[in-house]
Amino acid sequence: MNSKFFRLVFSKTRGMLVAVAEFAHSHRADSSSGSVKKVTVKKIGQLSAVSFGLLLAMGAVQTAQANVVADASASAGLQPGISNTPYGATQVDIQAPSAAGVSRNVYSQFDVGQQGVILNNSQNGAWTQLGGEIQGNAALAQGAAKIILNEVNSANASQLNGYVEVAGQNAQVIIANPSGITCDGCGFINANRATLTTGQAQLENGALTGYKVQGGEIVVQGKGMDSSSQDFTDIIARTVKVNGYIQANDLRITTGLNQVDAANQQITKLDSSSADSDTLALDVSSLGGMYAGKITLIGTEKGVGVNNAGSVYSSAGDVVINTDGNISNSGDIVATSNAVFTTNQTLTNTGNLSADGNIQLTAATLHSQSNSAISAGGDVTLKGSELAINGSEINGRNVTLNASKGAIDSSGATINAVEKLTLTSNSVNNQQGFMRAENITIDTGDLDNSEGVMDSSGSINLTASKIKNTSGNIASNGDINITASKAVVNTAGYIYGTGNITINSDSDVINDEMGNIYSSAKAEINAAGMVNNSGLLQGNQVTVNAASVTNEGDINANENLALNSTGHISHSGNLFAGKDLSVNAASLNSSAESTMLAGMFDYSGNNHLSLNTTGKLIANGSANLYGYGTLTLQGEELDLSGSQLTAMDINLGAGNGNLDTSAAVIAAEQNINIVSTGMNNQQGSISGRDITIKTAELNNQQGSIIGYESLVSDSQSLNNESGQLESANMLSINTNGKAFNNQNGRVSGQTIDVKSGDINNQNGMIYAWDKASLSGAEINNENGSIRGESSTDINADTFSNKYGTVAGQDVSITASTIDNTMGVVAAGSSLTLKADEINNQSGDLNGDVITLTSDVLKNESGTVAANTKLDMSVKDSQNDNGLISVGGVDINYDGTSAPVIDVSDDSAFWAWNASVNNVYMQILSSFPKISALPEVMTYMYKILASGNEISSEMIKQLALLSWGYGYTEENISNISKIADIMTTTWNNPPEAQGGASQPDNGDTLVPDSDDQSASDIADASLPSVDLTDSNDFWTWNASVGGSGFYQQLVNAGIPGITSGVMHDVLNYMYQVLVSGGEISDATVKQLAANIWGLASNQNRLDELSTIAATMAASLNQN
Repeated sequence: MNSKFFRLVFSKTRGMLVAVAEFAHSHRADSSSGSVKKVTVKKIGQLSAVSFGLLLAMGAVQTAQANVVADASASAGLQPGISNTPYGATQVDIQAPSAAGVSRNVYSQFDVGQQGVILNNSQNGAWTQLGGEIQGNAALAQGAAKIILNEVNSANASQLNGYVEVAGQNAQVIIANPSGITCDGCGFINANRATLTTGQAQLENGALTGYKVQGGEIVVQGKGMDSSSQDFTDIIARTVKVNGYIQANDLRITTGLNQVDAANQQITKLDSSSADSDTLALDVSSLGGMYAGKITLIGTEKGVGVNNAGSVYSSAGDVVINTDGNISNSGDIVATSNAVFTTNQTLTNTGNLSADGNIQLTAATLHSQSNSAISAGGDVTLKGSELAINGSEINGRNVTLNASKGAIDSSGATINAVEKLTLTSNSVNNQQGFMRAENITIDTGDLDNSEGVMDSSGSINLTASKIKNTSGNIASNGDINITASKAVVNTAGYIYGTGNITINSDSDVINDEMGNIYSSAKAEINAAGMVNNSGLLQGNQVTVNAASVTNEGDINANENLALNSTGHISHSGNLFAGKDLSVNAASLNSSAESTMLAGMFDYSGNNHLSLNTTGKLIANGSANLYGYGTLTLQGEELDLSGSQLTAMDINLGAGNGNLDTSAAVIAAEQNINIVSTGMNNQQGSISGRDITIKTAELNNQQGSIIGYESLVSDSQSLNNESGQLESANMLSINTNGKAFNNQNGRVSGQTIDVKSGDINNQNGMIYAWDKASLSGAEINNENGSIRGESSTDINADTFSNKYGTVAGQDVSITASTIDNTMGVVAAGSSLTLKADEINNQSGDLNGDVITLTSDVLKNESGTVAANTKLDMSVKDSQNDNGLISVGGVDINYDGTSAPVIDVSDDSAFWAWNASVNNVYMQILSSFPKISALPEVMTYMYKILASGNEISSEMIKQLALLSWGYGYTEENISNISKIADIMTTTWNNPPEAQGGASQPDNGDTLVPDSDDQSASDIADASLPSVDLTDSNDFWTWNASVGGSGFYQQLVNAGIPGITSGVMHDVLNYMYQVLVSGGEISDATVKQLAANIWGLASNQNRLDELSTIAATMAASLNQN
């Protein structure tokens, strides 16, 4: 064998080519066999006597040296016969064996040269590879030996530089030299077992019982040791150094101060307390190596370890190392079966350790450091008080790491397990480490996976004191279960599982910064302390249970999402649920730009977004809550100011506290139910199909509450100042005897029912497309409007309509006092007034049928006008300059009357007008400020056509028709001039083609420069628009922002335009613009004429034009 030559063979375990001794067997990559062929030394060629003599004469064959010497001090029966063979080998004729088959031979020197030594165990002679033909051994008359024991009594170590051959029957060869043995190219031929020992051979009754090792060293160096032909090879010494290669089948090395049995199996430690301990019991250098079918290395001396810097290769069996000292491997250890290393000291691996079977390493402290590898085709088990495998690579079917008292450091390591990976320790440091297995189980104290990877195709189960996954990756195709007694911190980490993810902590769970926890199934976090999420938590279903929850990130569930806290929940991120979303806490703050959305993937409307707190619930600022089903918010107090809530149904409950929806937008496709002690909806917007509000106090200042079907408000008081309450169907307001303030507000609906204490409708509007019913103590409608298209019913202790308007097809007002100063009460059909006192000074009461019952009627400069019937029961009437009429006949105006004439049929007048050269245009050019000029002239025409004259009483009635009750003497004078022109034209019609006479210039009323021209008024016409439908207008008005376009103009105050008129003007403009039309100058002029009559001027035209332009620009933007 040449120890300096190597060749490359394929290692099936390591899956790569490795350098081995020249006689090592190669496993092909595609080979399925794990066997290794035994390598035997080739036979030395047989030489004839003539050839040998020639070689001897030439000096090519050396004669034998005196290197094997029998011990002369031993008894003759122990001294072997020694001679030289013709080929230069030393021939030893061994002593006769005992009955047990042991041939005992004692030497004072036993050195083997390169020519070798032949142990003659042949009775009749034999052919040998070292010496050719030899004679039989006469000492073996009784039979050959089974064991040839060679004991060396010398102060010097035996030098074995050649082969030892057993001639004849094979036998075990034992070389025992307590002073040591050095093997440099040694080997054995025809020996079934080879034993090198520094121990004293122990015999009993001729039988070998064992060896007593009290010292000595065996060194294999240089050309190494060839024991490949032996079934068993033993090296037994206190220490062993391997600086060359050892080739064997079953190699067993035992070191230390021991009593060892003959089979090298039972080892009893001797007292080594006074012995000098070397550093290493077995030292394999980088030049050394062991190649055997099976290798067992046992060291028993405490503190004396094993070092391998070379190669240890087991081709068919195990590699076993058992020592009381340190084990160090910086070379290669390869076992085709199992590798088992045991020490109660430190095991250090900086090399490569591989086995086709299992690897089991047990040490007090185990280090497998950077660039090292531990690979097994079977299981890998590492046990120690602590394990430091940082930077190493570990591969196996099942990998078990157990640090019984300390830490496992796998930082920078790569661990691959085909099936299970199990770690048990006081702590695990897997920073930048990589773990992969079908199933991963870790039971430890603190676990640090920062920048590390845990990858499982099955499940991951982590149980630890504290878990840190900063920028780490924990991924599984199955379930992930994490249990911690302290905090779980996932800062910028990634926890992913296709199965369920369950995190349980007796402390906090922190998914910080860019942390991701993602499950394709169910994600559940249970924390006795806080759950803080500023990253992403997502699953098919997500459940969070904690003492407190802070969410600044995203929590998403494809199906249901539940957040449960026994304390406070702070939410400023996003909560998205495909189906139900529920939040339960003692208190909740969902402020900033947070979002909650339920039913994201299910639009059936059967989903729920539920927020429940036993304390205060805050979802204000820019918080957004969306649900495609039912949205329920329940708390002791709710603060939703500035938020946005959208759902199919919305339920808001504030328990015994207040509900704040100021500046919020709350919209439901179907129902909204609100229950609270107090409610503040200032500048807020609430809309839904059916809305029910039950609260002690409702503040809707500049707010909007719209029920598309119904709106029911049940409160102790209601403040709708500059606000809007609207319903497309029923609107019911009940303040239970407390105040209702609708100053500058708007209340509209199909039917309106208001039951209240005091009602303040100053500058407000209450409008019903069908019926309006108001019942209150003191109702103030100054500059306000109350109108029910079908009927208006008002019941009050006192009712004030100063400068106000009450209208309807049927109008009924019952009060102790009715004040209609400068007001209008108009009924298309019946008007019923019942009061102790009615003040109609400069007011207007009109209807088809009027029933008026009062003790006192004050009608100074007022009008009571019934078209067909007036039923008046008045005890005391004050009617100075007042008008009380039936069918156009003044029943109480200075004892005179004016006839009733139907001016709607004006065809005869216009035919006559055409025959007199259009006297209408002649008069219009002179009197453009009379807005009702066609009706005035038609009335005069019919009086003249009936053969009567136009009396002064008629002129006064026509002035009333043109200017209302504010007409002046100048107005009467102008009507009188028109009457004169009409009378003159009637009595003296102009001739055909002639042209009518014109009034003198002194009779002409020239309009002011800022007034509309007569031609403008005559030419202007308004397109027909249905103003009873204002739903779309109010929806657009709410979208403008702030208090709405309408309220802004009402608040600005335009002289002569009440809030009700403003509504009609804006609704008219809106309807024209959305239908594709435009507000022309002519339209603006006609609107001005309708609003201000002949009091219109250029400033008012400019105001209307500005309003129209602003509205058009806003609609274009939307």
